[in-house]
Amino acid sequence: MSGKLCGSKLVLPKWHCLLPARWIDWTSRVDHLSPTGAYPFHPQQGVAQGCYANPSRRADALIIKVSSTMKAKQLLTILVAVLLASCMPAAANPAPTEIPIATSTTIVGFTEPDPGTWAMLMPAVREYFYYRKKAVITGNVEILWAHYPELKNGADLSNGINKEEFFINNMQGLKPFDGNIDPESYEKIKVKASNGEAEVLTHGMELYLYADGAGKFDETGGEFKIIIFMKRQNKQWAVYKTDDISGP
Repeated sequence: MSGKLCGSKLVLPKWHCLLPARWIDWTSRVDHLSPTGAYPFHPQQGVAQGCYANPSRRADALIIKVSSTMKAKQLLTILVAVLLASCMPAAANPAPTEIPIATSTTIVGFTEPDPGTWAMLMPAVREYFYYRKKAVITGNVEILWAHYPELKNGADLSNGINKEEFFINNMQGLKPFDGNIDPESYEKIKVKASNGEAEVLTHGMELYLYADGAGKFDETGGEFKIIIFMKRQNKQWAVYKTDDISGP
C-alpha cells in the first residue's frame, strides 16, 4: 500500500500513530469519498483534482500535510514504516457472546410475526395489559388472577416470573387512579410459537397517573420488557405465565 501526492497533500492509510502530530491534518479525514474512491476536493485546501485514495481502504485513510521543510529522507522513512505496519496481521475478532438480559431467560429465537400472526396474538396481549392496569388502579390483583388463574402460582421474583402481585402491591404507595400501557411503544412484538403455544416478547411503556403531596398530577412507571406465555385454549389464547426481563 502506498501514498499518493496530491497538490500539497499526501493520502496515506490510517497509521497516524507513526507520524509526528505536527504533520497530521486532523480536520481532513477521508471519510466521505465517492464510490470511486475520489476525495471531495476543496481547491482552497490545495488538493489537486483527480487525487484518489485506495477505494478499498478509503475509510481508513488520512490526509497528511506535506510540510515544505520535510526532506525526502523523512518522507521515505514514513512510507517504509507505513508499509511495514500495513503488513502486520490484524487481531482476530473474538466470537460474539450471548448475553442474557437481567434474568436467566436468554432472548433468542424471537422473530417479528407476519401480519396474520400479529393480528391473531395481539388481542390477547392487549387483554392481559388491560386487566393488569385495572388491577394496579384498583389495588386488587384478584382482578387479574380471575382471568389468568395460573399466574397466581409459581411466582419467582428474582427471575421475574409471575411477579404481578408484587408489582401491583408495590404501586399502591402512590395510589394511582389512571394508567396507560403501550406494549409496542419501543418495538413491535416478537414471537416464538409452536404446537399451540406462543411466547410473545413485548417491549413497551407502562405509565400510571397519581397525585403528589401537593395534589398535582404526576406519572410513574416506565419502559418494560415482558415475555407473555400463551396457549391455545377453547379457541382463544390464554396467558399462563409471564417473565419480566425489564431489569432490576
